[in-house]
Amino acid sequence: MYRAHACKLLLDAQEPTPPMVSFCQAPEALLLTAACVWLLNGIHATPEEGGSWRQLLGRILVTYPKNGTDRDIMVSTRGLCPENDNETDSDSTNEEAVVPVAPHGVVFLLPLKVGIRHPVPRFQRVFRNTLGSMFSPAACQHIFGALAEDIGTKYFTKRSFREVNPERVRNRRRITRPVTPPDDTPPPPIFNLTARGLSLIEVPRDEGSDMEVDGERESDGSDAGFDDNDSSHLNLDELLTKCWIQFLVDLTQTSPNHKAANRPSYCHLSEDARARVNEETYSDLHLSNYFRMCRWKRAKQDDWNLAFKWLFPPLDLTHTSRAQNYKSARYLVEWNKVKAGTADEQDFTRIRGEIKRKFDKLKWIPTATCDRIWKCSSNAKGYTALGGSGPSPLILVRGRPTWS
Repeated sequence: MYRAHACKLLLDAQEPTPPMVSFCQAPEALLLTAACVWLLNGIHATPEEGGSWRQLLGRILVTYPKNGTDRDIMVSTRGLCPENDNETDSDSTNEEAVVPVAPHGVVFLLPLKVGIRHPVPRFQRVFRNTLGSMFSPAACQHIFGALAEDIGTKYFTKRSFREVNPERVRNRRRITRPVTPPDDTPPPPIFNLTARGLSLIEVPRDEGSDMEVDGERESDGSDAGFDDNDSSHLNLDELLTKCWIQFLVDLTQTSPNHKAANRPSYCHLSEDARARVNEETYSDLHLSNYFRMCRWKRAKQDDWNLAFKWLFPPLDLTHTSRAQNYKSARYLVEWNKVKAGTADEQDFTRIRGEIKRKFDKLKWIPTATCDRIWKCSSNAKGYTALGGSGPSPLILVRGRPTWS
């Protein structure tokens, strides 16, 4: 317990910081790092005393002359030449050969430099030789995980690639995932336009075997451009219901990540939770239940209507191919089917009005613009930051948000 804690303190103190990198790379510090590994391994197994580790022991442990030393306290019975620490044959008659020992059964390291004056713990002894001359290439690779000349590059050079934050959720797909009910049963219609005389006209559809499939599967096996979730058999109420539920999920599926790969998503919902969002999600004004950071603005009616215009375009409006988020949003595929299947502009206006009534019941939405569903900014006029001062998603709010 104490040995493990002592090693942890030493290794933590050796964490390289920019001013101390040169000390961390010194042989005196690297040998102490290896010594800690050797000590920790010896807690749960017989201490290593052969092969690569034997080249280390004579440099970190107390040594006694081999001749006359009790074999019971020898950590290794193979002798070392004290002048250069080179290993000698165990049967050598070299009277000057020394062996690493553990007097009274206790392991003593050579004196260390620690404390305020020595922020990087290391051996007090100054090693004139480089690691490459102290260890064979195989031993160096075994102990340090790299050849001597590569240690600096592997452990102390600024990395070219940063680790991706595990809390980032993939939001860049060719098309968002379809909403799949838990029991594969379609949700009951939440609209009642069919009973009021509205319906979809039949759109010509080529069912021939020579019909091309538009799209490919993603590398993870998810949908990319396939229309596996065919909705051609749905009536108007069913199609609108499917479109609305998919819209709510797509807003979250396309929510942004930080630009830096080592930072998490702005939305802290897990990927599984993102697939289950609903109207309640966008009616919850306790915004920290959804966001890590955001910027909010109390929506004027014009702001709200403009966002709706871009999210559910009228007949005469289509998004450009360069528009972010929209081209990957599956709900717009369904919305375009509604547009294509509407008999005239008057019917479409009534249909779109029903969607608008549902939309107006939400308490917050992203500030959708002509070229993207989500926009991030650090200085957007009229917006108040929550959760931090850096760039974050802009949202329109109806009501007074809270945060914790």
